[in-house]
Amino acid sequence: KIIQYRKMAAVKLGGRTKFMISTALFIIASLTLFFEFFVLYKGEAQENHYNKSAANWATNKLAATIGAISCVSWFLGFACLLDWLIFDTTRINRLAVIGATTKLIAAVLFNIQPFSQLLDKNSPVLIQGVGVPWSNFVAICFFHAGNCWDFVHMFLNSFPCRSPLFTTQNLPLLGMTWYMLGTWLISTGNGLEYFTLQGTIFAPPYHSNVSRYQHKLILPFQLAGSLMLLVGSVIYLLFGFLYEWELVKKHDKSLCIQGAQEDPTTSSLCDNLI
Repeated sequence: KIIQYRKMAAVKLGGRTKFMISTALFIIASLTLFFEFFVLYKGEAQENHYNKSAANWATNKLAATIGAISCVSWFLGFACLLDWLIFDTTRINRLAVIGATTKLIAAVLFNIQPFSQLLDKNSPVLIQGVGVPWSNFVAICFFHAGNCWDFVHMFLNSFPCRSPLFTTQNLPLLGMTWYMLGTWLISTGNGLEYFTLQGTIFAPPYHSNVSRYQHKLILPFQLAGSLMLLVGSVIYLLFGFLYEWELVKKHDKSLCIQGAQEDPTTSSLCDNLI
């Protein structure tokens, strides 16, 4: 009976399954992104930025493989999120759709770099061991812009709810805050990295004056930013669970009436769930 009621609550949420799938994909994407940066940190970064020997296992190919998994997960997650926003919510939030679309574009651009390295390593227009150098920087700019857009419209339209800060209603804004802070750090790290690359037609038009100290900040920024994305994704997963639980706790009378049409015991069940 309780499981049947929770299924009705999921209907009230509007495509809760899609929302939870997209959140799970974001957690996978964030974790693999962190491990990609960790491999780069233990690998080429030790030689290029810290004057130390790289770990034998921390190869560029391993980093690109993990990065490809992360990028595909971002793409699938935002595609699923857009599907949920457009087809399952009771009223389409156009501002949220704009933010999700911007980040879906970012996910497409993210995929260019790892797959270009894995599939065409000997191309004369690619940087050896890097692939297409510009896609990660352009992608994180789109990703960060989408997060800033979502944070602003969520803050102006949804916050503060008439409830304490750390309540279910405010979890989406808290999650987006972590997302925005995370992409702020990653965009800084990606920018420092991109504008030090030279050697192909897709490299920056000029070589910027990036100091040795700034070089050492690239991977720490990227690692910290990916962890912040992970925290934000976990917060959204928690929101998905708590929202359903609160619907059951409040025993929405309209849901009980709908369920009573098929099972007369549903209404009394709602009272028993208090």
